[in-house]
Amino acid sequence: MALNKKNLFIAHTEYHLMMSVHIAITNYSVGYENIIYITKSPNRFNMALNCNVSEYIKFRLFDNIDENEFCNVAISDNYNRFFFFQEMSIFNKYIAHKLKQNGTIICLAPDGTKPYGLFYKKNELLSLIKNTIEDYFIFRKSGLRMKSIFPSRYYRYGSFRILDEVWLTNPELFNKKRNKTKGEIIKIKPFGMPSLKLFENLFCFQDELKNTRNGIIIYFNQPFNNSQMIEKEFEFLTKVVCNFNDSPFFIKLHPLTSSDSLLRYTSLNGVKLIESKFPAELYINSLTNSIIFSGWSAALASHNKACNYYYNYPIYESVKDMLFSQIIITPLPHIHVVEAPEDMKFQKKVQ
Repeated sequence: MALNKKNLFIAHTEYHLMMSVHIAITNYSVGYENIIYITKSPNRFNMALNCNVSEYIKFRLFDNIDENEFCNVAISDNYNRFFFFQEMSIFNKYIAHKLKQNGTIICLAPDGTKPYGLFYKKNELLSLIKNTIEDYFIFRKSGLRMKSIFPSRYYRYGSFRILDEVWLTNPELFNKKRNKTKGEIIKIKPFGMPSLKLFENLFCFQDELKNTRNGIIIYFNQPFNNSQMIEKEFEFLTKVVCNFNDSPFFIKLHPLTSSDSLLRYTSLNGVKLIESKFPAELYINSLTNSIIFSGWSAALASHNKACNYYYNYPIYESVKDMLFSQIIITPLPHIHVVEAPEDMKFQKKVQ
């Protein structure tokens, strides 16, 4: 009897974990053994996980393990494919390089909506040299060694030269030439009900919105350190409260939300905060006829056709933050860009 082929996934965030599970069950079920390594950190995976959700997937949680030991564990076996999400990690590059030498197919999976933003960095070559030196200093400090030099192209996506495949949810929005991308582009199937139900079981999801799933407004915040951006955000949210005063309004907090932002949110009249660590996608896909919005959060990549989606990043552009001078945000087709709460609408009148 032939042995199953093995695939290795490395998940550093909840989104990475969901995407790993989704790719595994939709592409590599019968005949494959999918192994997902989960790296826990102070702000990630702080919830119970049900690791018995699929016979085709094995999970391994790494908590408080140094990079040297983790890398050695990752390269200790042979794999058919290796999926990773954070291309800029010098340690992921090391693992990919070592596995490639044994014939593994190297696959870059999407880190949210990062593949679709176009970066325009002044003095990009100088930044590349500086970032590469810094990354290799950290790498050598870990005790690992690698003869090959892989430049740290922070402002390109999929340019890691040993990539065989680049997996994307929306390949039609991806600029392969601009990003100097290596490897074949593979389209990821949309999340279907089997994947969504499996995610709920995996995260032991307890839906705080189960009694309020229709006709709500939900905002997915992002961690701002710029006081002017925090002020712009609060002004917009205050107008949302006034404009939709009859609709339940929730804010799903990012794990890195600052104390200043949290204080502002709690002062908003009638707004309820969701502080749980459950992934945003689990809330989004449980809603009907609701407004889902954010500055430019990747959480909105999960498309629930029963709701309307909005980005309001234009309100921040006047602040002249460095972010907007270096990147052009490319919203997915289902996300509309607005500058005022009045531009956001429910699909139908809320009863």
